[in-house]
Amino acid sequence: EKMSKRAPGVADRYETAVLTFEGERVPVIVSARSLFNEVPGQAEKDFAGVLAVFTDITERKQVEETLRRRNEDLTALNAIATAVGQSLDLEHAFNMILDKTLDVIGIQAGTIHLVEEEGHGVTLAAYCGLSRNTAEAIETLQSGESVIGQVAKWGRPIVLDRLATESALTFEMGDQTPLCGFAGLPIMAHNRVLGVLGAFSAHLQHINPHELQLLTAIANQVGAVIENTRRVEASSQIEILQELNRLRSELIANASHELRTPLGLIKVFCTSLLARDVEFDEEIRLKFLLGIDEEADKLKVIVDNLLGLSTLESGRLRLDRHPTDLGALARQVVAAFEMDLKSANDPQDLLGTALP
Repeated sequence: EKMSKRAPGVADRYETAVLTFEGERVPVIVSARSLFNEVPGQAEKDFAGVLAVFTDITERKQVEETLRRRNEDLTALNAIATAVGQSLDLEHAFNMILDKTLDVIGIQAGTIHLVEEEGHGVTLAAYCGLSRNTAEAIETLQSGESVIGQVAKWGRPIVLDRLATESALTFEMGDQTPLCGFAGLPIMAHNRVLGVLGAFSAHLQHINPHELQLLTAIANQVGAVIENTRRVEASSQIEILQELNRLRSELIANASHELRTPLGLIKVFCTSLLARDVEFDEEIRLKFLLGIDEEADKLKVIVDNLLGLSTLESGRLRLDRHPTDLGALARQVVAAFEMDLKSANDPQDLLGTALP
């Protein structure tokens, strides 16, 4: 009826799908135009029918779908890279990656396991869509043999359409849907397995090659995140060691300065007392000996402090907690400063009065 009202020579062009005899839907482009018969003695022509040409566009649609998926994949990978690039916290980055992965792939749960430094197993680092108990129990599925461990050991993907037929493990989806489809992808960096990215589906079906390819790209990004984070940590550790070396050098310089003063005074006192050309009375001799005693006490305090720092650095320091009189502690500090001032002034005065 619509085509009967078209003016002669005007064609329609649109996309639709047709059913073949086998029941298959085939996308086509339809080019249609109305046909009219001339009627003698009439200005208007009679509608005679429609001429339609159907063009199969299955291949074009497949290319368009491939391009659409590629664009979605690139958008997802870019979103993941942007998200994790803003955080050096591995746990936070892993959780963001799993959230994005579930959205893009359309799966129900995911996990990230890391290979232990000793290389004797894997440790759960992040999970989404599962309880922690379920995520940890996945390591021992497949008749007691760890499917996660197999991926980590061989560094190759494992895809299963039935993860645990007799397992009571389920998703956290309210209806307790059992775990079914599974794909495990090795997380690699510099040809070394760092962990395993696990993807879990509630359907008894293989994850298709396109999804597996995307999961592989995501696993590679996880590997890059781990490697970059470890490099930053190593760099930070180097900076910390450099700062410790600088502080140690300053400590040695300060300790040398602090040791030089009492040692110098002790040397002066002893040299004066041993002088053969000067006679000191008993009072001056006593003051010199008291000065030596005080400076020796200062040396002992400095040495004790250095030993305390060494104990603290080695981790062998033990805190001895007991009630403390803050007033008495303050008086001790004031007395110590008074002693320092006195020792700084008295030796010169004593030497000035005693020596000719």
